Amino acid sequence: MANDLRDISLDEIYDFIENGVPGEETSDTMEYMLLMEKVRGMMLRIDKYASKDAIVNHLMKVDKYSRYFATKLYNQAVEYFYCDTTISKAAWRNVYAEQMEKVVSFAIGAMKDTSDASKVAKMIFEMGKLRQLDQPDLEDFPEGLFDRPFKLYTMDPEKVGIPKADRREVAAFIDRLTDLTELEKDILKREAGELPFKAFLEPYEDPRHNEE
Repeated sequence: MANDLRDISLDEIYDFIENGVPGEETSDTMEYMLLMEKVRGMMLRIDKYASKDAIVNHLMKVDKYSRYFATKLYNQAVEYFYCDTTISKAAWRNVYAEQMEKVVSFAIGAMKDTSDASKVAKMIFEMGKLRQLDQPDLEDFPEGLFDRPFKLYTMDPEKVGIPKADRREVAAFIDRLTDLTELEKDILKREAGELPFKAFLEPYEDPRHNEE
């Protein structure tokens, strides 16, 4: 049986949970889910199965599974019941916190005085830290933060609330730029609106063309 279930993945199980209908073709998936539930039950019995090795060894000796299959079954059970990615820190935190809850319950039942109560309170505090309850929740990013920015191009600065410059002053400033040729000054004046704008310049009107 284990060999038939060897290649079942969590993706198949998630898909079955969302869309599957019990039937002969899904019997292996359902059986595998029962095995994961069995492993989870073993994990909760920390008095008998205190570690991963204890559970894997039990599956190998009692159920006659290979180490590969027993380890895979344990790992996927942890992932399925405690998180939704490969065994992550979040999943392990929940595993250990759940085990600690059982220890706390036992300790509460065994309390005899205020000293014991203080120790239990400390255990509960540590359990909260394990679940990261002492850390603030991550803030959601504002909607649209990563959207493509809106860009507006205009030759008229007044359309975006910027006062329009005096074109004669701009032209006079350009004329004072002694390092520029007349062709270069004309280009600047056209872009500043002092001269009529031309989208396509003749070769003799474009200083960049002459440089080539």
